[in-house]
Parts: sequence; C-alpha cells; structure tokens
Amino acid sequence: MSQELKQTAYQLLIDKITVNEFEQYLFKSVEGEIELQSNSLLFDFVNINYKSGNYKKQLFRFLENFCSEEELLSLKIYSLCMKLLSFEKQNVIIGVINEMSSLFNFNDYDYEILYEFYLLNSMILPDGYNYYHLTKEQVVINAKLYAKEVIIKFNFYKRSEDWYKFLNCSITIKKENAKKIMISNYTNQKNEGLVWKLSYLIKGILGLR
Repeated sequence: MSQELKQTAYQLLIDKITVNEFEQYLFKSVEGEIELQSNSLLFDFVNINYKSGNYKKQLFRFLENFCSEEELLSLKIYSLCMKLLSFEKQNVIIGVINEMSSLFNFNDYDYEILYEFYLLNSMILPDGYNYYHLTKEQVVINAKLYAKEVIIKFNFYKRSEDWYKFLNCSITIKKENAKKIMISNYTNQKNEGLVWKLSYLIKGILGLR
C-alpha cells in the first residue's frame, strides 16, 4: 500500500493524473482502513487541502519525510516513464526526454538508468552529438521502448526497495523491427558512450557548450 501510494502521489506531482483522480484514490484507500494512523503517509496526504495553490509543495514535503533521496529519484523516473508512455505528441515526449537528461546532469552523471535518456536528448539538440544518426521519430520510438524496460526494472526492484541497484542497473533493448533501431545495449557500447560523455564534460569545463 505504501509503495503504491508514493507512486500515485508522484504521478500527481508530474501531472500524470489529476487532483480529482488522486482524491478519489485517497478516498478508496481510506475506506479500507479500520483506523487511520496519524503518523502515516496516508494520513498526511488526506489532510492536504488540494484546492490550495501550494498543495504540490506539501505533497512533496511529506514524501521527503518517508523516502530516501534514491527512492524519490526512482519514483520520479518511474513517473516520467509512465508519462512518456501515455502521450503520443512528439513535443511532450521530447520534453520528458529532456527532463530525464536534466536529472542525469543534476545527479553528476552517476546513475546508469538515466544514461540512455541523456544520449537520446543529445540527438535532438541543435548542437547535440547524434552518434547513431537517428531522426526525432526514431528517438521517440527508442525512448518509449526504453521507458517500458525501465518500468519493468522499477517493478522488480521495488519489491526489495533496492533503489541503488535500480538506479545503477543496465538495460538492453532488442530490435522489434527494422524501424526500431537498437541503441540501448549499454554493456556493448559502454566504452564508446564513456568517451563521448568525457568529451561532453570537458566541453562543459572549458565553457564550449
């Protein structure tokens, strides 16, 4: 219940679901409780005024109290992948890819689970490095394929709540057809990716990007 509650809350934070949908979810959750404990995440969520302009800040603050930094990041990645899969508009999907790439930058390039989105984002930037020569349409296709695998990994690691392993796991995507170009075999392409990554970091240090 607790893990599902956190996931649903994060979907509200990134606008994957509406306030009304979240309130209905909370109502159903409370129905199953004999006595609502005052020191629980559910209790805190129920007592938020979702008509106020700062409900997201309150929601996130309560999540911080019950989650580690790695779990919060894992929840955000999961929720963004869900959002990516639920939209067909190219600009929305590219926006999500960009946000994932920003998470990789913000976390000092530490987590392998975000690396593919970082590469994909570089391919659609005006001055980006398109090693695989993909079109925007192909970038979107690969992002959706990768997001599906990330969700599978998330659902596996959430059982043990081993967020470190989730954030640092490698994902390989097989070709489904000729149009779905495989770019996610991180193990085989790691050396090439690391060379490019090092080049990108050096450019940042020298102020060339």
